[in-house]
Amino acid sequence: MFAVHKTAINATQGCKTSSIHTTNLVGNFDPSNIGSDANAWDNLVDGGNNLRRFNGITHNNSAPHNFEFDGTNDYLGEASSSYGGSPFNINISNAFTILVWFKHNNATSYPCNVKADTNNRFYLQVQSDEDVRLWIEAGGSDRFWTMNEYRSLISANTWYYIGVSHDGSGKWKVYLNGGFLFSTYDTPHDSDAGNLMDPTGSGPLEIGRRNVSSAAYSDSGTKVGHVHVYDTQLTNYQVRRNFLASNDKYDARIYGPTYTA
Repeated sequence: MFAVHKTAINATQGCKTSSIHTTNLVGNFDPSNIGSDANAWDNLVDGGNNLRRFNGITHNNSAPHNFEFDGTNDYLGEASSSYGGSPFNINISNAFTILVWFKHNNATSYPCNVKADTNNRFYLQVQSDEDVRLWIEAGGSDRFWTMNEYRSLISANTWYYIGVSHDGSGKWKVYLNGGFLFSTYDTPHDSDAGNLMDPTGSGPLEIGRRNVSSAAYSDSGTKVGHVHVYDTQLTNYQVRRNFLASNDKYDARIYGPTYTA
């Protein structure tokens, strides 16, 4: 049984705030402020590298602003010359946190992925049956952790704030709407022995694609909104703060379950 804290998803005491956590913030990607380059999504952190907009991904310039995937080959990822500059890389050996607003569309989606090389990578996946899975490969050995005891937490056509973090020493956590779901200290779903996975190396952040030997993409109609990236593992309190700062539950913020866009 996974250490799923279902009640934490709606916990708000002491955390109501209108601003996101900014310490160690290295990636701040706001779809309402994407920049002037039609091939890129600007990082609002000074000096931070951008994301490239691959294959003509649709940008919806209405509240809540978002990027929409076509289910064929759209994704956000590695910038390059004439396409946003240098890539936004994450060292998956170190501590980091990635938090993504995305709209589930009753289909498989890939909120975030980092591939250092063919043997070291991770990706976060939400399946069509609403399973949340974290896949990790280290040194060529891969396995996945999943949260499927409470599938009702995920519904079609609804915005969610989902994320993953690493402490730099093999402990990974997955979050949903400000609450902690599970970590790699829980038993992995598959039969591989051991819990800790500690991949090495750096690679570009990708959103909307699973970058393995055979690439897969978020299905048509899946959308992504504000993205926050940190070079540390945030506390549960800090993750919840970000959720409340960008949710419409207590104020006219950005995203929430009542939005249909």
